[in-house]
Amino acid sequence: MENNTQGGNCGLCGAPLLFSTSNRNKGAPIVCVCRRREYFRNYQRARYAESGGTYHAQRFQEKKEDIIAQRRERRRLQRTGNWKPRERITTEQAVERIRAKNTDYRRRHPERIANYGRKAAYGLPHGEYQCMVEEQKNLCYLCHKPMRRPHLDHSHATGKIRKLLCRGCNMAVGKIELDPTWLPRVLDYLQLAA
Repeated sequence: MENNTQGGNCGLCGAPLLFSTSNRNKGAPIVCVCRRREYFRNYQRARYAESGGTYHAQRFQEKKEDIIAQRRERRRLQRTGNWKPRERITTEQAVERIRAKNTDYRRRHPERIANYGRKAAYGLPHGEYQCMVEEQKNLCYLCHKPMRRPHLDHSHATGKIRKLLCRGCNMAVGKIELDPTWLPRVLDYLQLAA
């Protein structure tokens, strides 16, 4: 669970503001809901003004044929007695449908999901990961063995991406980074065991 720290009050509504402590937005103020509403209203007003007050009319004209075709089809079905009103579903059924749709999407597009995750976690642009794999010829940077699933090695302190490593090398580097005294102990252990 995320803990946020108190950070002053909103200038518009006076509600207390919080500062994010999550890794992605550390120290950034969490925007008040009233500011989001104000931003959205201003955005809509700007779009309306740009179109000379005809924004909604233009949107209708773009979709006019589709809307008219849908209405005609519904009337035809009503006349023949084949039209059925939309069935009402419960919240649980809606959640179940969304979960099934999401699961299906994840199954069909695993690379897209992985790209979204890399972008969110490391800020890595789309396609950059594949360029890194090709640059290293799908070999681990440390042990030079082929990688079944390359791992992004990054600094836990700065978040900066270093290179692609195999799972074993990535785990070893992570362990050494967290506890620098671990490597000499491992070497001593190997000397004793030999």
